[in-house]
Amino acid sequence: MTRPVEGVVVDERGRGLAPFRLGIESCLPSRGKDFDHGAARTFDDPRGAFRWDKLAPGTYVFTASASGRPPARSATIAVQTGAATTGLRIVVAEGGAVQGTVADETRTPLAGVDLRFDQVSRVLDSEARATTDRDGHYRLEGAPAGPLTVRAHKDGFVVQLVSGVRVESGATRRQDFVLVALDGGATFQLGGIGAGLAQLPDGLALQNVFPGDPAARAGLRAGDRIVSIDGDPADGMSMADALQRIRGQPGTSVGLSVRRPATGDLLERTIVRAIVLH
Repeated sequence: MTRPVEGVVVDERGRGLAPFRLGIESCLPSRGKDFDHGAARTFDDPRGAFRWDKLAPGTYVFTASASGRPPARSATIAVQTGAATTGLRIVVAEGGAVQGTVADETRTPLAGVDLRFDQVSRVLDSEARATTDRDGHYRLEGAPAGPLTVRAHKDGFVVQLVSGVRVESGATRRQDFVLVALDGGATFQLGGIGAGLAQLPDGLALQNVFPGDPAARAGLRAGDRIVSIDGDPADGMSMADALQRIRGQPGTSVGLSVRRPATGDLLERTIVRAIVLH
């Protein structure tokens, strides 16, 4: 039996936001069966109120966004058989900013570099965009609560992603980039463990574990199910949130617990992130 969820989307002062977009970031159904989350929806109640009908029993996280503000997560809520879930409150703050310069390997400023936030949400894209000026300067507004990844791209250069960035709402953080010219090899670089993620009906799993990168050196394999990240359970965690937690500055570490489906073994690994080139 399906049930509704009711709540409000407000700013940091408790004022309703309208219009706003709302989507289901993650869900862990009670009966262990995946379902179609559906597309994000637009609501235009002046109080910021919403009602999302026909949800199966389980635990959910919603993501909301409004014009000029970065996407924000709800708390995890439980939808139970026999009653509506009410009182959900999502605060969409103004966000922070990241600014700095972008140059090439000779330290020559690069104009026209596109900067944005990468993998902010599974269901709602970040509207934040910036382009460097002739002196290589940029300012990227609308930084969501971290950790987050800033992506810098310019034709003819390797795409660079800097992860593990944290910016408080209303604050500004400096982040400079040095882009490397394409030479027929790698097309992007980031700080991470060298593995992708897949969303499966029973949770998150590793995929594309690249030989020679930190995940492979730690003995992890494609198909391993993620149990926890740095001690936080992965049940109900969205792929976007998990990616941001696993990515980070090279030389820092992340703790992963995974279960190997073929054997049922639980593997605990502390992995030092590195520069990943592909």
